Amino acid sequence: MAFIKLKPSLKSKLIKISDINDYQLLMYTPSIIKAFPFKMDNYSFSYRIRCFLEFFCGYRVFYFKSKEKWIGYCIVTNGKNIRYKFCDKDDITFGRYYVRDSFRGNGIGRIMVESVLNLPELEYKNAYAYVHDSNKTSSSLLLKIGCKPVRKFNMVGKLRRIKETENGNYTLFCYSQKK
Repeated sequence: MAFIKLKPSLKSKLIKISDINDYQLLMYTPSIIKAFPFKMDNYSFSYRIRCFLEFFCGYRVFYFKSKEKWIGYCIVTNGKNIRYKFCDKDDITFGRYYVRDSFRGNGIGRIMVESVLNLPELEYKNAYAYVHDSNKTSSSLLLKIGCKPVRKFNMVGKLRRIKETENGNYTLFCYSQKK
């Protein structure tokens, strides 16, 4: 498989990337009209607007599947997004990641996120994710896969721009790819 390019595409498509134990990892290339191939969880209107804007930076949605059951997904975005002042062109951001309720508590979220971040076809220097401090489950997952907390910040405005502050409600985590 060629290297994964996180660039905008006019055609959406869902392709199988790899098998991981009893699971399949698939990659979805969003189009400007169709951010997701099907609905797995609830998206707010403002989140759909952010996906529309993310399209121009470039992103992919990685789905995790077991037999015929869709387990969850992880979004990976090009580091060129102007919302993310902590990234540069050699970085990526990951998240929103989601695991269906019936699959939670078994470490599948960790397997899914690690599988995506360690794809040999996905080249990056650093991968960043941010989590609200009340989301202890996601913070724990990020620490378990080797992410390091970097800084605190708040989200402001409808487009959720980042405003650095020492006592923010969000924590930025950094993951460095294993070679």
